Amino acid sequence: MSEEFDAQAPRKSKNVVAYERIAGKGGWYDEAGCTLAIFPIVAALVGFGSDFPEGYATLPLVPVVIWLWGLAIRRAFRLRPLYGDARDYVRRLVDAEERGVRIPQPSPVLRQMYEIEKSGREHLARKARKKQR
Repeated sequence: MSEEFDAQAPRKSKNVVAYERIAGKGGWYDEAGCTLAIFPIVAALVGFGSDFPEGYATLPLVPVVIWLWGLAIRRAFRLRPLYGDARDYVRRLVDAEERGVRIPQPSPVLRQMYEIEKSGREHLARKARKKQR
């Protein structure tokens, strides 16, 4: 069941939809690449520093690590130009909500940006009230 929201609520642009699609998948590349990089490094150090040449057997993992990091970098380059539009959309959502407009629930990808924007504005409002005292 879709939530009803006002006509004054900001609409998502194509860039925001693309940001949600790209940011919502593929985040495991970074973690897997970093985790997988530890094994060949440690094993090569063990193989070099002792009489345990089997440690070099993990060195074929290095191309896999490089491939995963390449995927993560590609994803980051695709997200970078779309991030500004997504952030502007979230700011417009918070602006509309402050005016009393019922807004759609932000997607899980945009939810963190939304929470940060709201808490930042609340902090600035508290700081301004405290300064007026």
